[in-house]
Amino acid sequence: MILSFWIYGSRTDQLVAEQNPAKGRLLVNTALVIKHWIFWSEEKDQFREVLRDLTPKIQTQKYTWDFLSPSVRAGGDGRRANATSGSSRHAGPAAPAGEGGVQAAGTTRRGGDGGGTSAVDSWRGSALTPELVELLAQFPLAAPAEGADDLEAGRYIDNGRTYEYLQPVYAQTQTCVDCHRVTTGPSDLQPGELIAVARVQIPNSQTIRAKNTNRAILLSTAVLTGFLAMVASYAIVRYVIVKPLKHLRNVSDAVSRGDLAQRAEIHTADEFEELARAFNRMLRHLLDAQQELRQVNADLDSKVDELAQLNMRLFELNRLKSDFLP
Repeated sequence: MILSFWIYGSRTDQLVAEQNPAKGRLLVNTALVIKHWIFWSEEKDQFREVLRDLTPKIQTQKYTWDFLSPSVRAGGDGRRANATSGSSRHAGPAAPAGEGGVQAAGTTRRGGDGGGTSAVDSWRGSALTPELVELLAQFPLAAPAEGADDLEAGRYIDNGRTYEYLQPVYAQTQTCVDCHRVTTGPSDLQPGELIAVARVQIPNSQTIRAKNTNRAILLSTAVLTGFLAMVASYAIVRYVIVKPLKHLRNVSDAVSRGDLAQRAEIHTADEFEELARAFNRMLRHLLDAQQELRQVNADLDSKVDELAQLNMRLFELNRLKSDFLP
């Protein structure tokens, strides 16, 4: 029973954990829209003020996001683009992007021998932790032919209090290429190349509290279920097993004291009722055998009396014979 509750709790935790990547994908889409929306409105101060006031109101989910760009791109032709990708961090319904943000690594293209650069090398030298670099290195610098939309990674940080979701953003259309060549660089960006990796950090404290509450409820339910099972077991043993046996013992004690009129009265529709019927049949058989023995004893007594009378007559005849014969 405890194992079943543990399995149920583990399955619930697994389902909760599976929801974090789905939430991250949705928030990445939101971050992309906000990022482009605010960038396109930078030249319109009045519209930008409207966005600054509106974004916190429509952004009800508390999370932070930014975009990380690799420092080196594979397949460079020797040119360098020192344009820095615009990255900002939104904390819940915080300030719009572009202000007070965490700056991502500069987007550059490094020339080489034509052999390309590995994914790990493209992130080295950036102000990122080795663990994060290892996750980022999983994403190819060029979008694969198939399955680009399925590339994602996630991990828990801050002792599980925050879920960090990573999703690569590739230049999937010529429009993206033309725009980012001018705005973020590099100037020789090609379709399918990695532009940046969207990083979304979702607070996990509320989920942890909900999971702890769920575990407490499951544990309480398990304890209560165990207690009720013990009470039910006691009732079953006390009234279904012990009580019929005690009644049979009382009837047998009464019969042993000579009260042959006692009978076992058990109506439980189970083996105990069959045992009571067998016990009553045994009593009836004993009474019948006792009656037969009494009848036999009575017959023997009558035969003994007849034999005594015959012996008396024989004794009288012998005495008379002795009187008449010398």
